[in-house]
Amino acid sequence: MNKKVVLSVLATAVVASMAASAFAAPKQGLYIGGNVKKFYSTSTLLNMTKDARTAYKNELKTAGFQNLVFVNIKGQGATIKEMIDLGTKVALADPLKQSDFLDSYGVVQNDGTVSGTEEPGKHVDPTTPTGDLKVESVSAINASQIEVKFGKPVSDSATGFGAKNPANYQLTGANLTSIDLSEDGKTATLNITPLTSKTSVAVTVKQIADASDSTKKTELYTTTVVVEDKTPPTVTEVVSKTNGSTASTVTVNFSEPVKVGATFKIDGVVVPNPSIQYTNGNKTATFSGLTLDATKSHTLEIIGLLDTADNNTNPNPYTKSFTVSVDATLPAVSTVEALGDKAILLTFSKKMDATTVNITNIKLKDELLADVQTTAIGALPGDTTGTKFVLPIAPTETLYSASKTSRNLTVLVTDAVADALGNKLATTTKPVTLNKDVTAPSVSAVSFLNDASGNLASLTVEFNEALKAGTYTLAAANLSVIDKDGVDVTSTFVAYLDPATVTAGGKKLVFNMKAAATPAKFFNQYTFTFKAGLVKDAAETGNDSAAYTKVIDFGAQPAGDFVLTGTPASYNAATGVITIQYGRAVKGGAVAGSATDGNNYTLNGVALNNATITLKADKTEAYITLPAGSIPTSDTAAVLRIAGVQDTSGVTITPFVQTLNVIDNAAPVLESARVLDNKTIELTFNEALATVTNAQVGDEFVIYEGTTAKVLATGELQANNVSGFAKKLNVTINKTSGATGANIGNVSPSGSGTGATSGTFNGGTDTNFVVRVATVDGAGAPLTVEVSTDGGTNYGAPVAYTPGMSVGNGVTFTITGTNAATDTFSFTATAAVPGTPVVLDLSKDLSIKTVAPSTGVDVKDLATNGQKGDVTVTVAK
Repeated sequence: MNKKVVLSVLATAVVASMAASAFAAPKQGLYIGGNVKKFYSTSTLLNMTKDARTAYKNELKTAGFQNLVFVNIKGQGATIKEMIDLGTKVALADPLKQSDFLDSYGVVQNDGTVSGTEEPGKHVDPTTPTGDLKVESVSAINASQIEVKFGKPVSDSATGFGAKNPANYQLTGANLTSIDLSEDGKTATLNITPLTSKTSVAVTVKQIADASDSTKKTELYTTTVVVEDKTPPTVTEVVSKTNGSTASTVTVNFSEPVKVGATFKIDGVVVPNPSIQYTNGNKTATFSGLTLDATKSHTLEIIGLLDTADNNTNPNPYTKSFTVSVDATLPAVSTVEALGDKAILLTFSKKMDATTVNITNIKLKDELLADVQTTAIGALPGDTTGTKFVLPIAPTETLYSASKTSRNLTVLVTDAVADALGNKLATTTKPVTLNKDVTAPSVSAVSFLNDASGNLASLTVEFNEALKAGTYTLAAANLSVIDKDGVDVTSTFVAYLDPATVTAGGKKLVFNMKAAATPAKFFNQYTFTFKAGLVKDAAETGNDSAAYTKVIDFGAQPAGDFVLTGTPASYNAATGVITIQYGRAVKGGAVAGSATDGNNYTLNGVALNNATITLKADKTEAYITLPAGSIPTSDTAAVLRIAGVQDTSGVTITPFVQTLNVIDNAAPVLESARVLDNKTIELTFNEALATVTNAQVGDEFVIYEGTTAKVLATGELQANNVSGFAKKLNVTINKTSGATGANIGNVSPSGSGTGATSGTFNGGTDTNFVVRVATVDGAGAPLTVEVSTDGGTNYGAPVAYTPGMSVGNGVTFTITGTNAATDTFSFTATAAVPGTPVVLDLSKDLSIKTVAPSTGVDVKDLATNGQKGDVTVTVAK
């Protein structure tokens, strides 16, 4: 059967919803659908530039055959998939119908730019569902924000599987600071520490729960995005409002987050810094303390406005005209209604100045117009309009009795209450009837969340009304749980789940797994009975909740289930080996599902197909030896993912994710060098280096003058860190040439000593330096040497003489003519004469080459990896 006929039948609903205009025949060329939505004419396909052709090829890969529609010169067309499955002749036999298309395509020009649209538009395979619970895309929208789009609204929770939980995102190459979720729940904005240069960021989105069904979650999603922001910020809106003849504030909205510090002028006058307030993640700036004529146009001028990537506005200064909006309409109380039996909800016609909506300006009167005591008024939780406020009645105020179950009260709103612009409403009174709440709160929903390993993470019980604030604990007195076999397992859940805390106005109890509990999986059906009195509502006299029974299906346990739990993977930094405890024998070798196939593992989204993987003898453990250089940066939460591994029975493992603390195993690489002076070269590496102080590195570098290597011993080249620059190192030549020894000593007395007498010499120009040579017994005993540094008054302990020995101050000497019978001797003293310092020949081209010695490595990174050898760079002058 021709698939195009099936397509047209399935698209009936789409056809019915489209305009009744005649269907225009599509033009010859290729329509690319999916998320691409582009039309390439035959002329464009034949005449594209190189860059446009590259982009076109990438779009083909992205779209998939089912979203590529080819149209020939006769206007006949089919998807590429249909042409492959059915053959070109059969696929093109039926003419295209309007039902084959939904939207319009952008028309691509030869240079890759898009101009106008081409009807009838994008081809969509109606068998492919839309709005799936999945991550649809991840993209960098500027230097400080990465956007994650979901196919359906997702949970806004900041814990568990919520989209606002930072633990559900792994970024490599960027630092996550906060998360925002759009009002429709389909876009999560990951705010990151701004990246000022082009950076590739690996993004992993873990399981995120559906907003309406927490048991459903997205699949693990990993991709890499390039963060590069070259677009200057712009002003999207300037708003200034007043209720009179002048305005005192101006609000400026920007196209993206900006840096604090720009200079703002209004009508040529600089706005003082203290009156500028940045909000909305620095996408909004508000100026106060102004006096702007509401009848005139005004000019905003911005000097030096930078986004977080340091892009300046273009032009700079940036100017924008604006006018003041005058709103003198008085606010009014739209509605006053009961909120339970001890609170009242006030709704105003305009956004209000919340500071004026208080119990001083708003009074509550009883039937005799006596005051009813109230407590602080607050905004209705979740209200974003600024119009809804809750007036609570004081807990000490008794409204009801056995004979009085309804109260007719009056809300008095005085003219001190004002809107956000200062317009004060006219004093107003509004009647409101409150009825004693005698209805027990009831359970409206029960749900659960599992963690990434399938263990129960939390149990949530929602009620139909606000609950009394407090902490509620599950116990046998208020809970009963029976498993599918009729066994009472209440104690299991009581021991597993923590108490739940409810704040004022809350309707939901969230019982999380206890920190001390052993993670556990639950399968099949359990009957939960929440007994009467589990909670109380927020009524004046709290009503105990009604009993409620719910069968919770935790899902069937798969036959032959192969699931890893806990933390079966570990990393040994010393050996660079990841050990995985499978708990059962797994396949090995070159077979499908092998645990020794590196493609079944990823670390931060990168397949480990270059790793060496072996198995324990019983095949229950795998050892992954990471190749050198595979971990460029230490990561305390590197994401290891295992998928596709099979046990020896052929059961495939459930995809498993665990974080590991991995250590950088990549050698630091020399990137550049420059001369500081004729003895010192500054080196720059690709990562931070370990601390070195006067390290002897003559065996770790070779300096070339032209093509000639400079001869330096190990200690004749010294290395030191550069303060404030973790990646830099200075190497300095420490060598002299032409050093000699010269006779500096005159022997006294007479250059000799006999018997027990001493021979002494003055150490050259240093008159305080005296050396004495003596024997002890006059019978040829070994000679000793004593050194004085105070001109011969005091001497150090005798030291046995050795030929050519040093006695300090650079002086050495040798004794000659010793006669054992008479103890007669003479000696010659010499001192080193410094030679000429060895320097760089700056008239020649210089280069430096790294060497990786087998022992005694000094140049290494913070993870103690020695530098990469055989890297040669030119030394800039």
